[in-house]
Amino acid sequence: MGCIKLDILDKQYKRTELRVSYREKELTSNFFTVNGRRDTLVKYIDPTGMEATNFEDANGNLVTHVEDGSNAVFKQTGAGINKHYTFDRFDESQKGKNEVNLTTALQEAQNLNNDNSSLKPNDGNTYCNYATQNILKTMSSAIRTESGVLPDRLIETGMANTMTGNFATNPLLKSVTATEAYDIASQGGFVLFGQKASGHGHVGTLAVGDNFVTGQTTIANIGSTNGFLKISSVFSSTTPSFYTITSDVKPKISPKTCNVMNWFK
Repeated sequence: MGCIKLDILDKQYKRTELRVSYREKELTSNFFTVNGRRDTLVKYIDPTGMEATNFEDANGNLVTHVEDGSNAVFKQTGAGINKHYTFDRFDESQKGKNEVNLTTALQEAQNLNNDNSSLKPNDGNTYCNYATQNILKTMSSAIRTESGVLPDRLIETGMANTMTGNFATNPLLKSVTATEAYDIASQGGFVLFGQKASGHGHVGTLAVGDNFVTGQTTIANIGSTNGFLKISSVFSSTTPSFYTITSDVKPKISPKTCNVMNWFK
């Protein structure tokens, strides 16, 4: 059983929200048809199926179609524990915006990790650091910076303890409180968490979009248990550190859009 979230304008032009349950079936109205698919957040519905971020496998086959008004296309790259999405292009035939929706990019990066059997715990081995690096690679491909700091600087590598320490000094990240972290994630924003520990620490991201659960801090957890979990079920006696991107970080846009924006500076 899954759920599609639809934002609809009623006759009085007031935005209303409808959640429709489905079981891999086709949903139809008088104006459009939606093919129900697990893990797809439908924010805007249009009859043509355009104006959506597409996620493709390594061969260019469509994996997920998220109607968010963006022309962005992401493609899977890497394999095994390193499989992740990378921004590939803007598909202007979709007639949307040539601007990446960062919430969509993060949501589907989390879903790809969650569905990746190579990241399941195995013989005592867990892979939170690899999963978080996968997300950082996706996000770095989807952003631009105004200061000239290279987007790839967002990526941290190593074990969880090392990554947690490096989050604090990363020029594209800033520390936030637990309350701020929840508020940012509830609005679809990017939040990392990190906790140092003797032996091995733990890192990951707060769930966003369709993965977010209202009223609780939900994490996209890859570790001894994989899934979208309440943070207190993972950190029962300690609170991790939280980090979000700085104001220097903006969604990637097309070069043509950049040039137009520069005219007005």
